[in-house]
Amino acid sequence: MRGHREWRPDGPISGRRGLLPIHIERLSWIPAYDVEPLVSIETKRNLARYAIENHVLLVFEHHPEIKAGYLHPTERPDRFRLEPVEM
Repeated sequence: MRGHREWRPDGPISGRRGLLPIHIERLSWIPAYDVEPLVSIETKRNLARYAIENHVLLVFEHHPEIKAGYLHPTERPDRFRLEPVEM
């Protein structure tokens, strides 16, 4: 297990800043200080796949406008579309 992030189907994803909508919509958008960017991309891919398949409500506590939403696939395999919901 890596110390700077963790995700599993029965638990949260965590990190220094938390997950922002743009970071889950675009797999390749990762922080510049990430020491294992390929692991981060694969972790985000797994999270996105799980969220889409299980219709998971994603919560973004650090975003000023988008508080939560559902993820949907797009034509591009490295991008997703977030459908915001009111909370």
